[in-house]
Amino acid sequence: MARREILSTLEKLVPGVRFNLIMLGCRMNGEYPVAKKVWQPGLVPLTPASRTAAVRFLEKQVPEGWTHLYDALDLAAKDPAVDTAFLVSDGGASKGQYVTNGEILDRFAFHNRRRRLRVHAIEVWNASEDNTRLMKGLAEMTGGVYRKVGANKS
Repeated sequence: MARREILSTLEKLVPGVRFNLIMLGCRMNGEYPVAKKVWQPGLVPLTPASRTAAVRFLEKQVPEGWTHLYDALDLAAKDPAVDTAFLVSDGGASKGQYVTNGEILDRFAFHNRRRRLRVHAIEVWNASEDNTRLMKGLAEMTGGVYRKVGANKS
């Protein structure tokens, strides 16, 4: 479901917009191999060729079951050229620098107060109200849009 939403987002981007892909998944031990999780070292203009290459990268990704949600957002925010992030997740953070909703929301708000990165949160269906609160919270605090997709939408 997450892959489908990322593909849909890529299809809706207009030619010339600059983009990149950062995957959230990590290994059970918490290892987050950035070199394998980030498609390109920086933003890339959207062209038919770059879209095709991004789709190929995405198709090679294997869900690992653990999520470095804060760390991936922080990585995106470190690039000063990034002004918007589309966060596609079940909303749960299970590994990384911060994992509780309060920690993630507080730390991201603190680090984003001057940065002003907008986060559009696309939650793939899950049964956790806590995860929904996190995704909605990230979108609301940054002026982004929250959307839930899949069964049992709220």
